[in-house]
Amino acid sequence: MIDNQTFNNIIITFKFAIMKQTFKIFRNLMVIVMAVCMIQPLAAQSKEKKGEKVTTFNVDLDCQSCVNNVENKIKWEKGVTDLQCDLAAKTVTVTYKTSRTDDEKLIAAFKKLGKEATVKCDGNPANCDKKDNCAKKSSCAKEAKSGCGSSCGGHSHAH
Repeated sequence: MIDNQTFNNIIITFKFAIMKQTFKIFRNLMVIVMAVCMIQPLAAQSKEKKGEKVTTFNVDLDCQSCVNNVENKIKWEKGVTDLQCDLAAKTVTVTYKTSRTDDEKLIAAFKKLGKEATVKCDGNPANCDKKDNCAKKSSCAKEAKSGCGSSCGGHSHAH
């Protein structure tokens, strides 16, 4: 049989072993948390740091056919990696490689499609220029009332 002193020593040793294991687990968890905290900013780099830029353009999109035309043509412009059209807001958001293209080249590409495009102002003065890019323009103000056609600035397209 074990006497009281021996039993207490065993309990103390056991408690110490548990505390030691708990400390090791806690230490390992802290190392993992620190590693994740250091890696996350690298993994979540903004696209601009990867040489990409996201620009939203105000574009005179009049109907779904216009959206389809823009989607099918602009996505093939050099450097374009993503394209999102919003017919209701009359905007096109383009993600592109800054080494391959820029806002002016994309505006020219929209113009080739017969679409007026300006950089949408996001409240950052650096993204707005003297060409009144902040103005909310719409070449088809009447289109919402009368449907697409001659009220859409005279362009023609299939529906």
